[in-house]
Formats: sequence, C-alpha cells, structure tokens
Amino acid sequence: MATWQGDPDKPVVSICCITYNHELYIEDALEGFLIQETDFPFEIIIHDDASTDRTADIIREYEAKYPKLIKPIYQKENQYSKEGFKFFFELLKSCNGEYIALCEGDDYWIDPKKLQVQIKYMQDHPGCSMTFHASNYVDAISSQLVKRHRNDTRSRSFSMDELILGGGGLVATQSIVFRSIVVRQPPDFLINAPVGDYPLVLAARLSGDVHYLDFTGSVYRMNNPISAMGKAQELSPALYVYRYSKIAAMLNEFNLATHGSYRRYVRLKSSQIILFSLLRAYKQLRFSQRKKLLQEYGNCLIVLHRLAAAIFIIPFMPDIFRVCIACRRFVIGFLKSTYRHTPCKSNRA
Repeated sequence: MATWQGDPDKPVVSICCITYNHELYIEDALEGFLIQETDFPFEIIIHDDASTDRTADIIREYEAKYPKLIKPIYQKENQYSKEGFKFFFELLKSCNGEYIALCEGDDYWIDPKKLQVQIKYMQDHPGCSMTFHASNYVDAISSQLVKRHRNDTRSRSFSMDELILGGGGLVATQSIVFRSIVVRQPPDFLINAPVGDYPLVLAARLSGDVHYLDFTGSVYRMNNPISAMGKAQELSPALYVYRYSKIAAMLNEFNLATHGSYRRYVRLKSSQIILFSLLRAYKQLRFSQRKKLLQEYGNCLIVLHRLAAAIFIIPFMPDIFRVCIACRRFVIGFLKSTYRHTPCKSNRA
C-alpha cells in the first residue's frame, strides 16, 4: 500500500473472493491478497456465504486490521443453495474497480507481482478484456503438488474455439483478471449458468482478447469436499449427469447469443461434456440404469460419442474394449518388428 499512486478510495482493482466453510484455507487467500505489490490502489471484496465454521470470525480479524482495504459481506443465509451462481453477479455490483480479480477462499496467490503484471498488460493493451496465468494444483488434504497447470510455453492470446473446447478447466479461476465492463450487462448464458468461470471466459472473449501470461501466480486446491467440484463428486449418478447437462445447456444458450458463429465447437464440446458425465456415472449403475440415462441424453451426443456411450453401456464392454486395443497394439507391433528384421530378397539372379 505504501507504493500506491492515486486515490485509495478509488481502487483500480477489486479483488472478489467467495468463501464458504474455508476456515482451514481463508488465511492463505487473504495473505495472498495482502502481499500484492502494486502502484495502484485495490480493494478486497470478500463474500462469506453463511459459513458454519470459523471462516467469518477469521475474516473479521483481518477486517479489524485492514478496515479500509477489506470489505466483507456476511450472509445470514446461504445464497448459493438458493439461486446458484446468480448471487455472484449481484456481488460483482459491489466491486468499484475498473478491473476485477477472482480468487475463491480455498485458493491463494503466491506471486506478489501478480496483479501488477496483469494490470500493466491490460492497460498497455486496451483491446484485452481478460488475462490469466499458470497455476499450481495441490491436494487440499496432503498439500502435495499434484501438477503444474501451464497453458502454453509462452504468453499469447487464446481464440474463441480454443476457449470453448478447453472447457472450464482451461483457465484457472484464481488466475483471472477481467475488465468490469464485461459483466456490466451480463448475457443470459452467463447469468443462467450453473458455473461461473467458464461462461465468464467466453463472455470476456466476446468483448476482446483473452490473454495468457506465462508465469505461475496462484495455487488451486484440488479434492476439497467443500468446493463445487467436491460436491459434484458426491451427487447421485443421475444428478451428476444432470449437472453437466446444464453446462451443455449454457453452451447452447451461448450459441444462440452468438447467432451460431461457433456452432461447430459448441456442438462438439457439449457432446464431450455429456459423454464424460455419462461414462463417469456408468461406473455406479446397472445395465438398465445406464440404458435409461443413454436414452435420456443420447440426443445430446454427436454420432461418434453416441457410439462410445452405447458400447460402454454394457458392464463388461470396457474390459473387452481394452483387451481389443491391447491385442491390436501387439499385432501392429509384431508386424512392424517382423517387417523391420526381415531381409529384403532380390529377384535378380
């Protein structure tokens, strides 16, 4: 804060943090915000969605230390359970900055120059509506590094088809910084979506460039049972597929909003999403239940994915399929080896 230039009451960036029952993690998130070294003022808008643990108490402790910086919203009733992610767009109205940076309460930032680098790029490139960067994925239980999520080996802008096909896992949510104008009048596909980050990235690309900066600035915690992904794993197979079908529905709504400009990519990605959820649900279902799910969602699949879903509907087919693949590889390998070591016989005398 000592390096800030400009009026502290007019933040350039609003850090928007949603939290629920993150007492084990919220301090890491807050400390990641506080270590940021910028030449511009920022604010921290933190929304506690009626946590039942000590999350709100920890936020209050930080609020007492940094009353002008940390601006909490304490809910008495859980908003996500009432209206899904629609509350998120109401929350964004509380953000005063020209730019909004995202980080959920169980994730955190590790690079003190993160905000400065992203904002500098966007100020230098007025046509850029969003930036994101690489992120480390760690296990929420063991704190062990699982993988390094690096989108490319260099900084570059991503096309709309790459963002559609990349899905929600392409852009790490806690790495996102976007212009607030993107959500000033959010499109229906964004408001009605069952998730917040994936459609937000698509909406940003409609407004300008979405640019990847090749540095690691944050940590995403995997396998957290409290997170949206963690809760999804606990759903019944039918509800699990239904949840992902809503994401496919969001893409179809996006397709209408863009007058079919990206129809090909939307159709392919929607089908991939449904197929993925079906194959995951199949593991817990009997044949008759698998058949019922396929009948319900089969029309959402392209022909190739429908064939794959039909093959895997039979309980023992995956094993047969794997055996066939292994046999094919063995035969091809054997033939290549035989051909490679068989001397060429000339017909000449």
